[in-house]
Amino acid sequence: MSGTTGNGAEVREPKDVTIEVNGVPVVMTGREATAAQIKAAAIAQGDKTVYPNARVYVREGDAWEFVPDDETVELHEGERFRAQGQQEDS
Repeated sequence: MSGTTGNGAEVREPKDVTIEVNGVPVVMTGREATAAQIKAAAIAQGDKTVYPNARVYVREGDAWEFVPDDETVELHEGERFRAQGQQEDS
C-alpha cells in the first residue's frame, strides 16, 4: 500500500525481500538492514548455522565483503550473505 504525506511525498509500505544466509532463504521486511538484524532474522527463522556473534559477509561479484554489525546495507532479492565464526557452546 502506498500513499502520500502532507508535503506530497510518496510513502511506501516496507516490502519483504528474500535474501540467502549460509544458503538458507531468509525473509527480511524492508529494503535495508544491519548485519545484526540479518543475523537475528536468520536465527528467528530457524537457521541453525548462524550465531549472534558471527561475522557477516555479503557477496560482491567474486568476493565476500565484511559487513560490521552496526552497518546498514541495502537488500536485494536473492542477495547472498554468509555468517561465520565464533560459534557459541551448546
